[in-house]
Amino acid sequence: MAARVLPRVRLIFPCDDAVARSDGRWVLTNPRAVLAVPAGIAFPVNVREMWVYAQFTDGVGEFDLAMEMRFVQVDDTRTVIGRGKPTRLTFPAGRQLQAFDRAFRLTNVPFKEQGMYEFAVVVVSDKASQVVPLAGETALFRVLDSRNQL
Repeated sequence: MAARVLPRVRLIFPCDDAVARSDGRWVLTNPRAVLAVPAGIAFPVNVREMWVYAQFTDGVGEFDLAMEMRFVQVDDTRTVIGRGKPTRLTFPAGRQLQAFDRAFRLTNVPFKEQGMYEFAVVVVSDKASQVVPLAGETALFRVLDSRNQL
């Protein structure tokens, strides 16, 4: 049996919707980097639903992956806001050059204030208290108050 090797995130971005087609291709609607909160809406804001699409390579083995959301402080430190439900992905040995796709559905996504948020894929162990961030890309997401844009 091949040793387990953590997958690497090669591509990641939030979008309004993500649907896997029967032919293995994805339909991604409205990729996003910014959320402008309309005038008259006050923080905190909860987005009812959003998706984060990711592509993985280099992995070998079976892993429970989850999407983690972080607030990026002015000093570039990150505070974890929340983590989605884990989903199990299997990366077959000998296929490390192949890209594997997954979209993570997030609901009631909390944006406490204007600023930068980060989405990152993590491996969740059997003990949900142990979380390992995957190497590679993360998605930075700007949330702007339309009355006071950064």
